[in-house]
Amino acid sequence: MRYFPDKRLLTVPFMLIGFFLGAVGLRDAAISRQPWQSDFVFETADSQTSLRPATAHFVGRPYSGFGRFVRGRSFDAAGFRLIVNDTSQQAGNPFVDTLKISQYGEDEYLRLSVGAEVEVNDSVATVAALRPFVGLWPDAQGVPMASVSVRHRDSWTDDVLLRSDQWLLVEGGIAIRFLWCKTEEEARRLAEGGRPGIEMARWGVRDEGRTHWFHSFNPGAGVELADGRVITLRGLDSAEAAIEVDILDRNELSSRRIQANADDPLIVFEHPSSMRDMLLLYAWDDAAVLATYFPQTGDSSREAIASGREWKPGAGDFAIRLEQVSRAAVAVEAGQDAIFEAVLDFASSRVRVRQGEAVRVGDALLRYTRVPKEMTASYHMTLVDARGRESQFALEPGKPYTFSTTFGTFSLRHEDLELGTGVTLRPKGYMIPLRLEIGIAFMALAMAGLVFMRRAAR
Repeated sequence: MRYFPDKRLLTVPFMLIGFFLGAVGLRDAAISRQPWQSDFVFETADSQTSLRPATAHFVGRPYSGFGRFVRGRSFDAAGFRLIVNDTSQQAGNPFVDTLKISQYGEDEYLRLSVGAEVEVNDSVATVAALRPFVGLWPDAQGVPMASVSVRHRDSWTDDVLLRSDQWLLVEGGIAIRFLWCKTEEEARRLAEGGRPGIEMARWGVRDEGRTHWFHSFNPGAGVELADGRVITLRGLDSAEAAIEVDILDRNELSSRRIQANADDPLIVFEHPSSMRDMLLLYAWDDAAVLATYFPQTGDSSREAIASGREWKPGAGDFAIRLEQVSRAAVAVEAGQDAIFEAVLDFASSRVRVRQGEAVRVGDALLRYTRVPKEMTASYHMTLVDARGRESQFALEPGKPYTFSTTFGTFSLRHEDLELGTGVTLRPKGYMIPLRLEIGIAFMALAMAGLVFMRRAAR
């Protein structure tokens, strides 16, 4: 024992080894407890996204610019590596329709679907449609227009667009006219007038995509067409509601008789007063119209129709609903790349809320948004741990995948992120690193040796 004057020095190697492994283990434990504070970055297809505790969404959305898993892409992190072998898309609802209801100082957000019920101002409305908007778009350079829906035999024709001083001939023998007035007094004066007569009629000739109109029925009025034909009015038969015209085509003269409101490829004879019933709409602001209904027999009736309200004049099956009216607007017709609208049916009215528009209903303010919803992806992945061992798994919606590494236990799962679907990586628990355990064991042996030798020396 002459070479070891102090036997306690025998414990020094154990203590040094213990301190070294313990320090390394404590470093590993610190990293495992704060895995995303500095260098924990996963590279996605489009960007680099730093992961943060409990809110990491390094996968992002499959069809957005925020990054996505791509086949062959790998993600390296301290203690494990993820490799994307393949992806598959699962189609879902392509859009998220949301109605924001602001009332009494609070905001409420409701997901919309056709047939669902929503409560506004203590009234219940049914979502009748989520559809492309057809109607009037306010435009300072536009013209006075109205949008109406008409019902005939229990069948609705929605969003018929009318310009001022334009007639609409409805199946069933009803003529509808819209007229914009400068003042309310003018509108009321015209509404109190009698049933229009022949002064509302006009005739015209179609010529290469346009129509030459005539408001006079004097014999001899006419036009020469682009193809050289000459059309001349011969006369008006008021009793039979018809006109006769002469057609001169290369020195050949022929005559044609046209009935009022008939569908003729060349000659047009609009004679609204010859229809069974007439409905005249007069407007002077953007909120309502004053309507006068003239039946074929009996007294006329008058009604003020607000936007979204419908009116059923007379005893027949005809009804009209005023959708919109505007002093200056342009038409948005079916088939155009239009925005969408939510159609809400209340007990006595219909409310239409288009994207980007705020509509007031009583004390509530309604806003409708429609945003694309990304398709949900399933990822077929390989997990490589620190020792190079591989395990394959499929990450599917609603089925989280849990795995353990040297630094802890983690969970990959699909979750809703701001009304969309993404993937999050969350820590579930932390393991004590093996090097820390071995270091503690060496230090414990060294301390036990010191205690033993101290007691032996006594």
